[in-house]
Amino acid sequence: MKLTNSTLRLAGLAAVALSVSLNAFGADADAVIPVAGSLRGGFGSVFKTAAQIHNRTDRAARGEIVFHPANAPASPTDPKLSYDLEPRATVSFDDIVETLGAQGIGSIDVFTIEGAVPAIVARVYDSQQTGTSGAGVPLVDTRDALQEGESTSLIVPGDLAQFRFNLGIRSLSEGAVVRITVRSADGITRSDVQRSFPANFFQQQAGNEFVVGALGANDSVGVEILEGSAVLYGTTTDNTTNDPSIQVAGRDGGAQAD
Repeated sequence: MKLTNSTLRLAGLAAVALSVSLNAFGADADAVIPVAGSLRGGFGSVFKTAAQIHNRTDRAARGEIVFHPANAPASPTDPKLSYDLEPRATVSFDDIVETLGAQGIGSIDVFTIEGAVPAIVARVYDSQQTGTSGAGVPLVDTRDALQEGESTSLIVPGDLAQFRFNLGIRSLSEGAVVRITVRSADGITRSDVQRSFPANFFQQQAGNEFVVGALGANDSVGVEILEGSAVLYGTTTDNTTNDPSIQVAGRDGGAQAD
């Protein structure tokens, strides 16, 4: 679905419009989709991001959806659109990044203006003539982001010939300084490095680039937040089918897997 600069009504229930706002610059969003994209990937993949936005309350809900491209801090010029949902209404996008007029990979912020944060079902998928394969990406409340002093772990695939592994981070308004510790399958520390990320910054890299070192099958990547706050995740993608899975890091070494 593509939008123009005019407001659209969908089935008389919801409106979405492109807009310019200062909300997206400098402040923490209410929630983030840690990774979204519309791009050609490795091994012939064509990744897109579908999204459904639903107002689950009996009050109108208004706000903004903002796409932050990779490898750059948030900017007032980041692509954005407004949502205006009647009670219990839903709007959907086959590729929300394309709808925003963007290409590439990044993260998505949700800013509320009126009402509650909407429910968002997001799915990153590889689109081919034979169909699609993909994985859900959870909407993360920024209050649930990893904070200073907290740590987590992400798990490297057991077969690095069959699967490719990426790691990603979305820092919040204070930026993030992290310690990254790689441990072997038997728990032995193999490497330890410290990295810093600017405020409201998104980056996804191949796993070995993110940890600044080699990764082995069944390694774990421990991340401790030394300063600031961030959302972290890992992606595992089949090199034959391009079928992806996503683990979004939780506190204390836990992770949500999709």
